[in-house]
Amino acid sequence: MPGAGVKILNKRIRSVKSTQQITKAMKMVAAAKLRRAQDAVLKPRPYAILLDQALGTYGSLYASEQGLKNVVIFATQVEGFQLAADAAEEAAKLLGVEVLARLDVQPSQPSYRAEAQKIADLNPDAVIVQAGSTESAALIKGAAEAGLKLTWIGETGWSEAEFIGTLGTEPIASQKSIGFPSFAPNKSTPAWAFFQPLWDGQKNCVEGVAACPPYDANNQYAFSTYDLMVQTALAVEAAGSYKASAWAPAMFEVGEGGEVCYTYADCVKLIRDGKDVDYEGVTGPGLYTDGGVNAVTPAYIPFNKDGTTGDAVLLDAAKGLEILDQCPELAAVSRKLFRFTQSTSLPAASRAEIFPGIESTTPSKRTREALDSVV
Repeated sequence: MPGAGVKILNKRIRSVKSTQQITKAMKMVAAAKLRRAQDAVLKPRPYAILLDQALGTYGSLYASEQGLKNVVIFATQVEGFQLAADAAEEAAKLLGVEVLARLDVQPSQPSYRAEAQKIADLNPDAVIVQAGSTESAALIKGAAEAGLKLTWIGETGWSEAEFIGTLGTEPIASQKSIGFPSFAPNKSTPAWAFFQPLWDGQKNCVEGVAACPPYDANNQYAFSTYDLMVQTALAVEAAGSYKASAWAPAMFEVGEGGEVCYTYADCVKLIRDGKDVDYEGVTGPGLYTDGGVNAVTPAYIPFNKDGTTGDAVLLDAAKGLEILDQCPELAAVSRKLFRFTQSTSLPAASRAEIFPGIESTTPSKRTREALDSVV
């Protein structure tokens, strides 16, 4: 019957429309999930940019502190390396180090002999390299073959086995120095004398940790997180509040201008006695730029002749912070950031010894509440 055909047709139309609506809703959900995923990927990007730039300035700072008069900056045309090279160039000018040339090249070239020859013709005191391990090793080999004997200041990727594996150990002996900027603990302070045995002597780590401690006290995550937790706890104490609007400004106050102290216990006692404190930690002075970037102790890590890393050459932390603040581009980025992005907590076995005397709540809860209020 004709009527039955119309009913079937209408039913199919409704079914198709329903399917279209479901498909549209699914697309909207998928788009929302994609946006969240993109946001999660891009959210840390400003921090990565600042790190690239900061490490770039440390290369120039090392050159300056070693009395080197001029440098060549070599960088592959990769965003992170270009940002670091820009920062190195700007910092060099501020420090009075002459930049003889900036060599920007394509990554993954078959050879960098032409660039090595250009460097040989310029005869700089040092070369600041912002490039991957393969490109960096090829450049240094080419320079060594050209008879150059220079100081090479690389990037933190050189700490990976790939760099030495590609370079080999022979060029190291032929050069004045090959190394890379990083940051390191200041082992000459009472803060290190307190922290190092406490960290390395842990026996009861949190469940799921394969080794106890998971890494030694020299690890950047260990000593930087420790200082972060101590200074945050001191700021909460000084502000008398868990609210970030109150304790964040106190981060500046507890790291400068008061009586110098090196542990949480000593500093908190001074605060409760009504005194201003100046926390001097394992990472360096508790100073910050206006944008909240901390004066970690920058360092140059040289390679030994056998390809292992040697003792860190500590650089002037306050000077490094000053340079970061003076570089307009760096200052603009740093004002958007705050160093309180690390939210990992210390192992439970360490908390009672590091944070004695906190009343009414456990240290882990108190510091977590402080950190949670800013993220």
